[in-house]
Amino acid sequence: VGTTTDKVQYINKDIPLFNMTKEQYMFPIIRKYERIKEIGSDTKSDVALQHEVYEEIRAELAVIKRKMDYYLASMYAGGISDEEEFRKVMYADDISFFDNSKFKSLMDYADSNRFFHWELEFPEVFISGGFDIYIGNPPYVEADSSEYLTVSVTNQCHNLYTYMIEITTNNCKEKAKIGVILPSACVSTPRMESFQKMLIERTSDVSFATFDDRPGKLFTRLESMRAAIITGEIGDRTEDEIKTTKYIRFLSDERKVLFNNIHYQRTKHYSIIPGIIPKVGMEEENSVIDKIFASPKRINDYIDESNLSNAVYYGYGVRYWIKAMNKSAQEIDGLERKSTGEKEMHFRNDFPSELAVLILNSSLFFWYFTLFSDCRNLTRTVISNFPVDLENMNDAVLDEVKRLNDRLMDDYIANSRLKETVYARTGKMVYREYYVRKSKAIIDEIDELLGRIFGLSNKEVEFVKKYELRFRMGGESDD
Repeated sequence: VGTTTDKVQYINKDIPLFNMTKEQYMFPIIRKYERIKEIGSDTKSDVALQHEVYEEIRAELAVIKRKMDYYLASMYAGGISDEEEFRKVMYADDISFFDNSKFKSLMDYADSNRFFHWELEFPEVFISGGFDIYIGNPPYVEADSSEYLTVSVTNQCHNLYTYMIEITTNNCKEKAKIGVILPSACVSTPRMESFQKMLIERTSDVSFATFDDRPGKLFTRLESMRAAIITGEIGDRTEDEIKTTKYIRFLSDERKVLFNNIHYQRTKHYSIIPGIIPKVGMEEENSVIDKIFASPKRINDYIDESNLSNAVYYGYGVRYWIKAMNKSAQEIDGLERKSTGEKEMHFRNDFPSELAVLILNSSLFFWYFTLFSDCRNLTRTVISNFPVDLENMNDAVLDEVKRLNDRLMDDYIANSRLKETVYARTGKMVYREYYVRKSKAIIDEIDELLGRIFGLSNKEVEFVKKYELRFRMGGESDD
């Protein structure tokens, strides 16, 4: 946490922070930094001499640092109301001025919070316009924006890494290169919208690569770390496209050559759903997005949670398949209590729940889920944002929807197995294990129907049907 000389000066531009230009003030300090480099550190005496010169720098910057400490501590205390006192502080030219007891609480606050004023720590960098390169893996820590008054763009993201990147990119010069490793949630969470916009607006070119942590891991020592690697160049944006990758899944033995095979795809679809940068990896995906989002309505337009008779039941967690049913697990198997892992959604009577079931079970929806979600949780928001327009469907289409729904539900049950387990607290529990992948042939028919509804080409339908099959058609249970 720190401030800049420009912000301090902005309080009253007629009151100088320096008794000369900033460049004139900083020149001898920069020369001393150069002297430290010239001395080197080959011997113990060299290191001692470097330390002496560094202490001289600290002494010369001490008064300016205290002025900036006063300003920022005052901001945290509610602001600067006494302009005459502010004037005296700005004209101070001796560090002893700040020994006055009336400044003690402010100076103690500055010291305890270890204010870090970038211009004073790196004067040679800021005289030349800022940093040339920023590489970082900032801490992923929930944060309260009220504790970081110098953050103004990403304050609603409530995470320390967004605050740090906002400040650091502010401190980069034109054409500076940036590269950061972050949780993949930074590109797939609504509250990160301002962070995403900031990165795009501050860069002339920016790329987002996102990685799953199953089956292979980017960071082998972390059990769960779905990551995003963001790279770019600071500058004015001249086009509305960014570069993204698909959601990169890989086997453990492919990790050593992973970065040799990354493909970036240009896309302009980063504002369709606020807070979501879609994981587009192929040009066909841009076309599919254009076609399905041409629909003027979303599933959300047909939801009616008061209509309990028209329901869809689905699981919250997703790996490679999404299973949605017309009936609850309790109803299917005559269970005494409702399944704790089961979610439900209700629709208007004029919207057939069978259509929602087919959409959620389709490979098209799995592709959409992968591009437009955190790839972990099937939230109501993700479902609600999927495009669908009932008015584009005639009776023949709706009849086929019901026929495919009946076949899929029957096939799910036929390929499932009843199992039981015993829990210490609740005793014996019976549950049904589903193998959705065994119904892939029917799911392909569903995708062909959805392809016709959305006007997808044969090539695009085939892309959807084969999407991530390398990982989806494994041998594990799907639920």
